[in-house]
Amino acid sequence: MDELKVTSMEELRSQSTEVIELSPFAGDKFIHVRVKRLSILGLCQSGEIPNQLLGVARKLFYQEDIQKIDLKEYGKIIDIICENTLVKPSIEQLKEAGLKLTDVQKFELWAYSQQGVEGLKSFRKVTKDTFNNNNVKDIQNKAKSNFKNRK
Repeated sequence: MDELKVTSMEELRSQSTEVIELSPFAGDKFIHVRVKRLSILGLCQSGEIPNQLLGVARKLFYQEDIQKIDLKEYGKIIDIICENTLVKPSIEQLKEAGLKLTDVQKFELWAYSQQGVEGLKSFRKVTKDTFNNNNVKDIQNKAKSNFKNRK
């Protein structure tokens, strides 16, 4: 039986970030960024989420009354989460380059921050028919005319 060993600091550092794909700014080529997971509770405790937004953060964290969240406050929370999730390039580096994250990219970073790579799967679903639309004749054969409502 193998004896458990404490994980080294070097290994912990290397495990603290990973490279993921985000939706493109334009076109169909994904961009690759370095990210880290975070704790919304930790952001609240450290004061990175200001007191006036703590209620919004709580609603997001516990998925309650999300429809009642002010969009401006919601956007501020998402921006704070993106700033703390995105490692390379940083939000500051993107601003310097004249780039802003798209809404889809922000939601991908939010999903990653909470669920890791699993959270991104909902953004990557592609249906079978997206690539294969050869069954047009089958669909036409299955469809039946409805003459009852015709005048």
